Amino acid sequence: MFPAQKEAIIANCQANIRQTVLQLQRTGATVIVTTIFPVGKIPLERRLFWSDDVAAAVDEVNRDIHTLVGDKVVIFDAYSILADGKGMTRSEHSADELHINRSGYKALNNELAAMLKVWDND
Repeated sequence: MFPAQKEAIIANCQANIRQTVLQLQRTGATVIVTTIFPVGKIPLERRLFWSDDVAAAVDEVNRDIHTLVGDKVVIFDAYSILADGKGMTRSEHSADELHINRSGYKALNNELAAMLKVWDND
């Protein structure tokens, strides 16, 4: 809805995530950062106001999130768990264009539990 502010919105999102990670690292915490979920199918009534730039912005921020991995910073790639081959939320996980359903949360929880279990065994 704000094409003139696209780059500023992306930069602010990236800066906010980085700042949050830095603040948490200063406390000695291990930080798990999740990637942004893919968008779902856009309904007809929203297509007039929707832009493909949204998916491109999500990809850009997610690429930046992946660069944060390091000592005590773990990336939980929710996007890859939820996305179909077209970069949209898999239909079985989608409640609407912006939200996932019970199946989506279950898929995320299963992957997160497996990640934490491996971590617990270290």
